[in-house]
Amino acid sequence: MSLRDLPTRIGIWPEIAFLDGVKVPIRGSALSPRMRRHLMRGGYERAERKLLGRLIRPGDRVIELGASLGIVTSLLAKKVAPGGKVAAMEPNRRLHPHFERQLSLNGVEATLVQALGCPIWDGPVPEEIRGQRFTAVENSLSGRAAGAEGDVVPWLTLREVAEQAGLPEPTAIIVDVEGGEQVWTEHAPGLPPSVRTVIVEIHPHLIGEEKSGGCVQALVNEGFRIAGISGTVFGMVR
Repeated sequence: MSLRDLPTRIGIWPEIAFLDGVKVPIRGSALSPRMRRHLMRGGYERAERKLLGRLIRPGDRVIELGASLGIVTSLLAKKVAPGGKVAAMEPNRRLHPHFERQLSLNGVEATLVQALGCPIWDGPVPEEIRGQRFTAVENSLSGRAAGAEGDVVPWLTLREVAEQAGLPEPTAIIVDVEGGEQVWTEHAPGLPPSVRTVIVEIHPHLIGEEKSGGCVQALVNEGFRIAGISGTVFGMVR
């Protein structure tokens, strides 16, 4: 057992940990013990962090779908400074106090929107999606829209998120919506010319290999090329 693991083994968690220079609350956080250890070893959203470190620039205007506790949001807010802005969408209201704590600890700001994000630009949200409700996953930070049971949370397109957050002409889109990216296989993303970067986590275990490939192809059809792949996270630029 390493010295790093010793406090967690005896039930004493550090107040904070550092991840790519960002402070992350550990004691009293919504992270499970397993996820706390994973984060403290640098594993939390490693693939996504690797790509945003390369592809997000100072001054970028970013929409993040699936913000969770705001850890990646904090990284984004630091990365786009000075002059940039982040709008973060998270449907799980129970995570919002943790999100605010996370950003406050790092002295950064982002506009938080409670909604289920449909990652297409123009509405309306497709009928087959609009009736789905949000269901949190027990003992997990994740959740997904599936079926008619669960919390009633409004669906917003990317354009609606941008308008609600006061973020005209976004330059980058971050998408981690637990399989919701499959909408691109039936409905084109339709991203405006201002968007030059998309970082998307594909979930083949949820949507299958064929639809996973179709999601990437939908972005290629709009002029994006693959700039990097880390695990199941794709960095696309144009």
